[in-house]
Amino acid sequence: MRKILFFGAYDINARIPLVHALRNHGIDVELAGVGATPSNRATPSNGDVVTMAVGSGSVRHDLAKLPRLIRELRRERGAELVHTWDSLPGVLSMRAAAHDPGIPYTRTITGTGQSFSTGGAIGFALRRSYGTAQKLTSGHGAFTMFQNTDDHRLFVDSGWIPASQAMVIPGSGVELETFDAVKSTDRGAEMRQRFDVGDRFLVVLASRLLKAKGVTEFCEAARMCDGQMGRQTVFLIVGPHEPNARRAAVVEPFRGTEVELIYGGNCPDMPGLLSASDLMVLPTAYREGIPRVLLEAAAAEVPIIASDMPGCRDVVTDGVTGLRIPPRAARPMADAIIRLAHDPVLAKELARAARERIEHSMTLDIIAAQYADVFHRLLSDSPQPATLSVIQSASLSASSSVSSSVEESRS
Repeated sequence: MRKILFFGAYDINARIPLVHALRNHGIDVELAGVGATPSNRATPSNGDVVTMAVGSGSVRHDLAKLPRLIRELRRERGAELVHTWDSLPGVLSMRAAAHDPGIPYTRTITGTGQSFSTGGAIGFALRRSYGTAQKLTSGHGAFTMFQNTDDHRLFVDSGWIPASQAMVIPGSGVELETFDAVKSTDRGAEMRQRFDVGDRFLVVLASRLLKAKGVTEFCEAARMCDGQMGRQTVFLIVGPHEPNARRAAVVEPFRGTEVELIYGGNCPDMPGLLSASDLMVLPTAYREGIPRVLLEAAAAEVPIIASDMPGCRDVVTDGVTGLRIPPRAARPMADAIIRLAHDPVLAKELARAARERIEHSMTLDIIAAQYADVFHRLLSDSPQPATLSVIQSASLSASSSVSSSVEESRS
């Protein structure tokens, strides 16, 4: 079994399901992250997953020393390959690679986030700095994976990375069995009781309370829908508060003639909540990799309305696997919600097509197999980058084929 190191930030433990799946492909992974919660998690079938905390807890505070810490940790753990997650850890790992000859360093770009979601002069400066950092460091890495096609195109077209050293692996995967199993339980009813939904139509936004996630526009759309839904409806927001006051959105609950808007805090059971939901809305203006909540909603066969943004586009084809709306616009969101509330047949067709897309190209097992293939090729005695280009072409072709087949089933 080949041993590799996953390195990232505080949320590196979100990769534990992928770590378990990679073991089925002969890849043993240890996790490390800046600000990560150290852990030694075990499951009966998969064994331990070790997570190590690195640095002070702040990636930006540790910018100068992190490349050295990554190299030291790699040697200490005996890893044959280092794979990093997220943009800034990815840049730092490329700097580490420059002083760790003979060891492949790879990375996943999980969206471009704040740099491409900020407007004005600040946004321009962020994007310029981001591009410069990527271009200066990418040559030290062996391979880069992108979670969505827009980010892949951005990096290649901008000259930040050669096309031969990049490919799309769509998201981190989702376990369909988790969402199928909920259907035979009372968890959906329990979630409706928890949030006092009763038998009302339930529209959900699951997100941190960020302005860039479209929380404010969702609240505005809820008010616009009042009196237009034709039934009693709950607009429910779940997710953690945002500590940065400048970036945080404020939710003001209200109750109208038809619509009630509530904030439910963190959700303890997303599969249960999705099984109780009639509609999932993600009005983000944030450039994400592939939002996990969209994968989960599709797996649960909940109709989706999402922004026409990178990451969202890879799950939602407008009128095929969901409805797309412009970001930062409440009126189109309200119109889409009203449309699906009044057309349950269309809503069901869209939800089923989204589930089919996940089944064909975005399950956890499929994603793990693609990562494992790249890792094994790079760790072979004579890795051939040209072969990795073939993988890239096959991946993009398969993704296109799946999209075409789903669209044909709707036409």
